[in-house]
Parts: sequence; structure tokens; C-alpha cells
Amino acid sequence: MIQKLRKLMAADPFQPFTISLADGRQFDIQSPDLVWIPAGGRGGLHIFVPEKDWIESVNVMLMSSVGYSSPNTPEESAA
Repeated sequence: MIQKLRKLMAADPFQPFTISLADGRQFDIQSPDLVWIPAGGRGGLHIFVPEKDWIESVNVMLMSSVGYSSPNTPEESAA
């Protein structure tokens, strides 16, 4: 999962993606500058949440999935 996350972060051109955690939380990553993993993957996964102006730090073992965001989410299609 870490390798896939690093690949998504390094994509050129960058495409937004979503990180889902085992507890149900999801983080939409709109820029590679909003997420980082310390060298070697130790120390957790750090996600900057601009709406709340804080950094969420989570154990990488809590990631349940990581992948490209769907272009047609229910929220977007309702607008």
C-alpha cells in the first residue's frame, strides 16, 4: 500500500486521489504537498487538512485503500 501511495504522490501530471482508513475516515488529496511519509515509512502518514488547518497523523497500517478519486462522485452529480 505504501508503494502505491508513493506512486500516486509522484505521478506526473498529478491526479487527485483518496486515502481511506480502516475507521471509515477518508482524505481527498488534491495536491502532493498535502501528504507525506517520513523516510522509510516510519513515523506514520501525515496529511494536511486545509479545511481544518491541521495535520492528521495516522499509522500507515490503518490505510484500507488508496486510489484515484472518482470523477463522478454522488456529490458532484447532484450539483
